[in-house]
Amino acid sequence: MPDVDDLLGLAAAHLATAAHLADHRDGTRDGAWAAFAGQIRLTAAGLPAVAPDTPAIPAAPGTVHGHLSAALDAMDHIDPLDGPADLQLWAWHIAELARLAQTTDRP
Repeated sequence: MPDVDDLLGLAAAHLATAAHLADHRDGTRDGAWAAFAGQIRLTAAGLPAVAPDTPAIPAAPGTVHGHLSAALDAMDHIDPLDGPADLQLWAWHIAELARLAQTTDRP
């Protein structure tokens, strides 16, 4: 089982990839997807104990929603007693982003 820092790093890597995909989703950085990418980056920046170098993502999903769901899955593998005190808050933020992306994201 990966340790807490590895799982937080994996979640951050998925969030970074989701933000990148959202940035390039509508062909311009001025659209709603670019704003959504900013929200994803804000959430990623709030994850505790994440090193600036995030790990490579194995078998990455190809959509914004897929990466957000994968980030949430990584967070769900952290035992609340082992993780940071605000773990559930950040997991909730990621879940909300995934819910929003699900309504509009398609491959």
